[in-house]
Amino acid sequence: MRTRNPALLAAGALAVAAFAAVGAASASAEPARTVTFVNHLDSLTPVDVAPAGPSVADQFYIDSHVVSGDITGRTTAACVVVKSTAGGIRQCEVDFVTAHGIITTRGIQPGLAPTTPVQLVVTGGRGEFYGATGSGTLTPTPDGSVVRLRLR
Repeated sequence: MRTRNPALLAAGALAVAAFAAVGAASASAEPARTVTFVNHLDSLTPVDVAPAGPSVADQFYIDSHVVSGDITGRTTAACVVVKSTAGGIRQCEVDFVTAHGIITTRGIQPGLAPTTPVQLVVTGGRGEFYGATGSGTLTPTPDGSVVRLRLR
């Protein structure tokens, strides 16, 4: 029966751990990429649940297309009122379907005013944006929105 040298096993484990740490550091050291673009609103569908007026569970759905900026494609959003008192809060899921992949986000819109920016967190992506993380804002305008995302 062959015995193993504990010092060699420890050195091997240390080498594997060091290699993994270098790989993780390299992956997280990638520079952030900022994309900015402007959307034009194609459809806005509000859903007003009882009671009439701003209330919890009211929703709206948006479809728009990119008219200028760093990417081309579409933006879709679904938002729901989660707090209707003291200014209110909407929770939103916003997806950006581009020519090179998809960026998925979730966000909060503090306040129920239609011009309040949505604070976004990038939750992932597909294609060129596979594994994306980051944050950004979607600022509503009278005919669409301006989006700025910082991707990692």
